[in-house]
Parts: sequence; structure tokens; C-alpha cells
Amino acid sequence: MSKQKKIVFHSIDSPRRELEWRLFVAIKLAEKGFTNIIGSKTEIEYLHENSRNCVFLGRLNSVTGRTKSDIRYLKRMEVNGTKMFYLHDEGGFYFRGEYDEAVKKIYPDELFGSSAIHNVFFWGEKQRRVFENHKNYSKLHVTGSPRFDLLKSGFSHIDSEYVKSIKERYGKFVLVCTRFGAVNRVPDEPTTLSKRSFDIRVEGGALKKFSKEEIFETMFSAWEKISYEFTSFVPTLAKLVQDFPDVNFVIRPHPAERQSFYSDSFAHFNNVFVDKSGDVRPFIRASEVVIHSECTTGVEAEIAGRPTINFRPCMNIEKYAPFSVEGVSNVGLLCCDYESLYDSLQSALSGQSQSNDSLHNAAPYLANVMGNSFAFERIVQMIDEFCGARLETSHLPILPIRSRFQFIRYIKNKLRTFRDLVVNAAALKKGDSKFYYYSDTELQRFLKNVSTNDVKIWRKGRNIWVTPKRNLYS
Repeated sequence: MSKQKKIVFHSIDSPRRELEWRLFVAIKLAEKGFTNIIGSKTEIEYLHENSRNCVFLGRLNSVTGRTKSDIRYLKRMEVNGTKMFYLHDEGGFYFRGEYDEAVKKIYPDELFGSSAIHNVFFWGEKQRRVFENHKNYSKLHVTGSPRFDLLKSGFSHIDSEYVKSIKERYGKFVLVCTRFGAVNRVPDEPTTLSKRSFDIRVEGGALKKFSKEEIFETMFSAWEKISYEFTSFVPTLAKLVQDFPDVNFVIRPHPAERQSFYSDSFAHFNNVFVDKSGDVRPFIRASEVVIHSECTTGVEAEIAGRPTINFRPCMNIEKYAPFSVEGVSNVGLLCCDYESLYDSLQSALSGQSQSNDSLHNAAPYLANVMGNSFAFERIVQMIDEFCGARLETSHLPILPIRSRFQFIRYIKNKLRTFRDLVVNAAALKKGDSKFYYYSDTELQRFLKNVSTNDVKIWRKGRNIWVTPKRNLYS
């Protein structure tokens, strides 16, 4: 049994969306002496199995945190003395007509009283307010999301090398960020109308307020609205790229979208490129203009100071109003038809675009969206203060799988993972998977741009370790 005073687990659901900001937080924790282990949800759960007195930053394995395996995982945390700082990676922007229900769906408030849950972090006051009468309200804190910290000007140096390579590849370009996973879903995610999507709503307590028929109506109506946007957005974009033949366009599909659809559909145009690699942040910084449709990337683009156009084909259709994305729907210059989109892009490319000061619309939903407020500072400070006052030392076995039962579970999981990789190999190659692998070169480049020589990043198995240079595990 090896010992460390402070060990933090970080589990990842979507590497493109999460890994880099988690690396950043882990580096900041490592500078304070913490050992950090970053990996997939399954890998971290296995490693956690026989740990003692560690810290967990993130959410439980399912999006709701309420499945039987989630409850079993939380019970194991209680037994192991793990302290969880609950932070959801999808914690801020939801449909206007069901905002409170969406927040309750992904934050399992009935579990907040668990001894394993030390604090619950929210992106903004808008989400915490949903639980203002909760008996464990003292555990609830507004921190913001570290993902958005990295878009601020003080961290532009992190991406300078990669931004240069993107510009060399695509020249001056317009970045088009899509978010149509509901109708263009990757195969390794449940579809929007699937039984699993219904079950997620039920796990979140939807049946306590709505009938089964009402839930179905909401699901299919939301799908209808996104389908309408998708079937408007794609042909409008095709016309736009033809009307701006001397401008390059880079389409950036959502992590849950199939890249192959855009690669096939826009192969006709020499000025269109499709690129889903890595994090979207350096693409935003490298772009001249960002076009989105009620997407979180619109908030990121505004924070980064890029001219931002919010193309909303459904904006003036009343029946779709409940499915506008609260906190994002008014971010950027608003357009609802081709003519206004064309004019807005032409103005932006000529440097005549005027900011509509729309970023303040997101402030109630994202505490660190403006000014010098940084989510990572508060999160690191709270974890450091907790561990500084904690007397117990963290323990992590060199060989975490110690019982026959655990070993069998581990082997079954490995075989399942191998099967999924084989089945989805073609999809992964085409960008039709949520999974993305960061190379060692990418990891070391990120570390070099963020930290001093006091921290190291290294791989052990399928996990990424971020530790002080003098560390007994390395």
C-alpha cells in the first residue's frame, strides 16, 4: 500500500470537451503538492475501488448520478473515506421551458446528504437557486466552470503554438460550430428519442411532475425543433460558402455528432474543411469569425473576443420558444434567415461588426463568464483548504484489483471496451465517435505552456497522472 497526503481522481466523459481544462486544474493542484489521476469513468472507478481517503472532482458515472451502479459507487466512496467535490461537465445551459427540471435531472439532490459528497459546485447562481430550500444548502457553492477560464486573454499563450499551426493549415477562416447531436448522433451515445433518453428523464424525477405522455411529448417536440434547425442550418451554410468563395470555412461538429455527415455533404466545396480534432478553444482563437446556433461555443467565442454570430432559424417560431437554450440563445449577433446571416458575416469579415454586449446574458448561468473571476482558483482553493485541515493520509494500492470478484469485473470491462473499439473502429476513424485520444506530444505541449518545471504529466496504463516532479508513484 502506497501513501500520498493528497490524491485527486478526475473521471472524463468526453475528452474533446473535458481533458484540457481538467489537465489545467490538475496542474494547479499538482503545484500545491497533489497527485492527480485522470481517466475514463470505468478506469477511475476501478482504481478507486481500494483507495482510501482520496478526493474526487467531477460527477458520478451516469449523467443523472442515479443509476444503481452510481449508488453503489457512492456507497464505496463512503466506505473508502473519499470526499467528492461534485462538478458536472454539462452544468449550465438547458431548454428554457424545462430549465429547473433539467438542472434537477443532472444534480442528484437526494444524494447531497451523503458523507462522501463534501461540496457541490455549480456553474452559476441560476442552477444553485433551484435548490435554495435544500437541507444541505451549505454544501452548495457557485464556482463557474474551469473550461471557460482558458478562453480569457490571460491564458491565450496556452494555445499560441497550436493556433499558429491551425492558421497555417486553413489560413483565415470562419469557424462554424454545430450542435445537432439529436439528429446526427455518434453511435456510442444514446439517441435523443431512445429508451435510455427517456430513462434519464425518469431518473431525474420527471414522473413526479409529468405524466409519461407529457414526457414523450416534450422529447419529440425538442427533437422536432432541433431537426428543423438542422435542416435549415445545413442548406443555409451550403449557400453561404458558395456566396463567399474566397473565404475558408472550418466546420466543427459537436463531440456527440457524426463528422462524416459534414465531410460527405460539404465535399463539393474547396473552401470547406471539417475538423473535430482536440479541443475547440484553439480553433476559436485562430478564427476570424465564429458562427453557432445556441451553442456553448458561442459563449466561449465571446469570452475569447471573437466576432460571434448566433444563427437561429427557429427564433421567431412561437411553438419552439420553450426549446431555446437559456443562457446561450441571445449570445452573439442574432440572425434567423439567410439575408441577415449574410450581412452579419460580411460586416464581421470587413471589421465593421459591432459587439452587442451579449455576454452579460450568460452571467447568471456561468459565474466566471466575465471579468477576472476564475473558476479554477476557487475550486483549487477549496480542495486545498479541505485537505490542509484533513488528518487522514490518502492511500492507493500499487495493484488496485485485489479480489477475485474485482478481477473478473475488470477483465469483463476490458473485453467490453475492446469489443466496442473494434465495433466502432471505422466510426472512430471518420470522427463519428465521442472518444478522442490525446498523444503524449499534445499532453507535454499543454504542460509546457501552462506550468513551470515543478509538475510532470505521464501515462500509467490508460490513465494520465499529473504530479509534482518528486512523487513516489513516478
